[in-house]
Amino acid sequence: ARLSHTRLSGIAKKYWNIYFERQEHTCLKGCLLAETREEENLCLQVTTHSRLLTSPDVEQLSSDLLLKPENVHCVLLQQFHTEQQFLREVSTFFERQLQSQPKLLVVQCDSG
Repeated sequence: ARLSHTRLSGIAKKYWNIYFERQEHTCLKGCLLAETREEENLCLQVTTHSRLLTSPDVEQLSSDLLLKPENVHCVLLQQFHTEQQFLREVSTFFERQLQSQPKLLVVQCDSG
């Protein structure tokens, strides 16, 4: 609402429409389904105050998105001690699967 009173007022309506009409905000599944309809290769950051996903949550997400369970991987950022360990994990996940299969990597970060 305040954006319309700034120097960016000319584009305020555009961003209002993107946020409130185009983007999905009800749940992670809805967000991923909406975004993957428009993009084939997607890097998406979702910020939430929800609890972290559990293994059953990830299994359900895999099923909801029609992805093979082995093509969905969830890690907690805090489990890595170095950036190199994180990069190795990401590379291994994307390289071990066939390139033509859809994959989902969820990297969670506990801020508390």
